[in-house]
Amino acid sequence: MTELIDPDEALRLVIQRTPEPRGVELDLVAGLGRTLVRPVVASSDQPPFGKAMMDGYAVCVCDAGGQARVVAEVAAGHSTQAAVAPGEVLAIMTGAPCPSGTEAVVKVEDTRRHGDQVTLPELMVPGQHLQPQGGFCKAGDEIIPAGATLTSVSMAVIASMGQATVWVARAPSVAVITTGDELAPPGSHLGEARIYDSNGPMLMSQARLAGAGELTRLHARDTPESLARALAQVETADIVVLTGGVSMGRYDLVPGAIRDAGGEQVFHKVRQKPGKPIFFAVRGSQLLFGLPGTPLGSHLGFHRYVAAAMAKLHGRDPRRELRRGELTGPLELHGRRTLFRLARARREGGRWLVDPLSWRGSSDLCGPSLSNCYLRFGAGSTALRPGDSIDLELIDGLDYR
Repeated sequence: MTELIDPDEALRLVIQRTPEPRGVELDLVAGLGRTLVRPVVASSDQPPFGKAMMDGYAVCVCDAGGQARVVAEVAAGHSTQAAVAPGEVLAIMTGAPCPSGTEAVVKVEDTRRHGDQVTLPELMVPGQHLQPQGGFCKAGDEIIPAGATLTSVSMAVIASMGQATVWVARAPSVAVITTGDELAPPGSHLGEARIYDSNGPMLMSQARLAGAGELTRLHARDTPESLARALAQVETADIVVLTGGVSMGRYDLVPGAIRDAGGEQVFHKVRQKPGKPIFFAVRGSQLLFGLPGTPLGSHLGFHRYVAAAMAKLHGRDPRRELRRGELTGPLELHGRRTLFRLARARREGGRWLVDPLSWRGSSDLCGPSLSNCYLRFGAGSTALRPGDSIDLELIDGLDYR
């Protein structure tokens, strides 16, 4: 008989057996939200030349309080051979390169101009209103380290270095294989003894929200031959997720099919509710998850284990952030396994309020239909009252309100 393992040990094993991220070179904007696998290094000084930070005049500070002659003008995107000398200034626009001899830039509103003569202010400080070459960074400086998530600000930084591409973690490819003769696709005629497939759309949605790249969906019947064909079709996927057929019944053929296809079992069955009969195996660098056929068991299996593997492949922290919330209703729980319950969390006055939802077993999709978080409870009996503090994990990586 297979020994049940603790949920935290199961998660540790999944993370341990998940490979490190693989890099891919993408166009700059396509890298938004991805994790860098190579640092961004400045290819040149930034700014690449000393430039004016204001519209005004490039001056020598020795002319403070006096008059100087305007000898030329320089605009952004243009340069000039003219130079600044005592008694002479150049009109300059924001972003324009400072001409030779510039010691400061004076704002136009701090001056008075009459023809080609400009009266300068009494106080002019060396370096005012100009950005020296390399003032932000020098060529060769590391600007954004590997492991950072690329944001819209990152896009501007990288573009300012003249880079058109970035090296980021490749989005993992995911294949979802539903199993079972009883499943019918939504919109089809059910007939007798069949049910609509809810796990397929659910798992495909979870995979997409977790950042899957290529997504494949297949269905296998309850025969070794059908399972073998499906597994052969997804040999190149980074992650394969099967749902159903992982327990102890006559037609629970998934663990055997995975082993026959070359999968090395890591664990089978986790001391948790819902979703005890989870199966996890590896085939080379491929990860294979056999999730229960019950919808809530399958959902938790993906949320807790598959999504963690995907996060690591994306170069992100695979462990989810816990938030602290306050119960709005009572909860009484009993069991011999770690229990995960779906609930509804909402922000109110800067705190999370958590509404318990009905629980009628791991096949009930109606009670938790408005859920957006998981609550976790240890084995044994728990009685909680409204106002009690509790930890929660948001589902699908979305910041619900």
